[in-house]
Amino acid sequence: MDQLRNNLDSESYQQLVAHKVTDQSLRMFEDADLVDIGITAKRPRKIILASIENIRATQLHPGEIECSPEENLRAVLIEDVKFRFVVYNELDQNKVPNEKNLRSMIRILYQQYEKTIFDSKGYPSTNDQWQLAKRIVRVFPQLKSTRINENAPDESAFFWWHSGKVSGDHSGYIFHRVRNIAKSLPKELRKYSRPDLKTRDFIPTLLVQRAANLSELIANSENIAEIKKGMEECFPLHQLLLREKKSVKEILLTLPHLTSYNGLMINDAFFRMNPQVSKQHAMSSILGKGLLLAPGIFRSVEDVQVKGALRIYAKLHRKGVKSSSGEAGPSNGMLAEELLVGALVQWTQDLKHHVDNKYEGPHIVCEAPIFKSGSYRIIFDKVVLSSSESFIDTLDLFWKCFQVFGGRVPIKLQMYHDVFSILIYKTQTNSSRKCVNDICLVLKEAIQAEIQAEES
Repeated sequence: MDQLRNNLDSESYQQLVAHKVTDQSLRMFEDADLVDIGITAKRPRKIILASIENIRATQLHPGEIECSPEENLRAVLIEDVKFRFVVYNELDQNKVPNEKNLRSMIRILYQQYEKTIFDSKGYPSTNDQWQLAKRIVRVFPQLKSTRINENAPDESAFFWWHSGKVSGDHSGYIFHRVRNIAKSLPKELRKYSRPDLKTRDFIPTLLVQRAANLSELIANSENIAEIKKGMEECFPLHQLLLREKKSVKEILLTLPHLTSYNGLMINDAFFRMNPQVSKQHAMSSILGKGLLLAPGIFRSVEDVQVKGALRIYAKLHRKGVKSSSGEAGPSNGMLAEELLVGALVQWTQDLKHHVDNKYEGPHIVCEAPIFKSGSYRIIFDKVVLSSSESFIDTLDLFWKCFQVFGGRVPIKLQMYHDVFSILIYKTQTNSSRKCVNDICLVLKEAIQAEIQAEES
């Protein structure tokens, strides 16, 4: 790299630095890889390729971390007796193996990395992981079809920089394999360890007293301006409570007005955390288009907005839920539909009993007979946070609660949450899940068609 610094122009060298390229990882690069990282001029590429040849000839030592060369990658897979059948009968036949076999392939190719990590010789760099991913799709071109979405790189299922976002964790089978290896290491072998927490964040005593005085105000129309102002002033205290991972009940002990004015303070807190998010949203349009996704189900749902929301959810979760009872009749179908969407919306006519005995995670409750319209409430950590006759307002507030109260989105709602993060709040540009991106594309096209029709 020192030689390249002297021979390359500053812009090209900085491109290598930005991608954390080392002499070790550079020798796995090819001309197409240089173009991928933004080095497109012919002269810099010729200089770098010449340097790569020199590195390969002089610096290749046994035991170093390196991906299998293209010509040897297939041979490494065949050496594994159990995987040999997959190579001969699927990969060599231009077929794409199932997810289990793709993960097995990564485990085989990563055995040398595991040994190196456990021998305390270092972790594979992100460039090492990326190069292995690109070599896999070069040796087996049919695996390009595994890419996460149509705009993602061919190798994205195996390694994808920041999951296609500007920053954040990477994704793909390779990255997750390395992460799982690191998790299994004893503490003394880990590259990164959490520092011991020695000091708490300092919050001025006056601010703590301000929060205490604010909590004594009655949430009525006369005090709304003062409460709004006070909640804004106490925002640093709110952030501290989130960093300390306090529960919803603990946060509300300090800032009880987060539940005042039927969600208004939650809404304000969300926009303080996300000032770039537009306060106008197209939730109604999204749910309306959702009615078209799976027209054969949820016909008994009375509220059309709820029906649209549930059809989007069901489209993401293609596997149905079977009734545990053997009874025949139309009630079986409704029960299966109710169970399918229970992570999002549940119906009850006894709210207290529901909260005390049936709480399984954050969700929306409709106080009505099954699939009928009623008042909608948000239940979070067994706390009722709001009540509204509008499902659209409730769903909007529901997503905001996860950030305002620091709750983790339940597994069954993560794909659904991605849809609204992409289409409504635009805190994501895409998802790492193909089915989410596909549905977002369909909904975007439907909305765009509607806009064009109105303009014409």
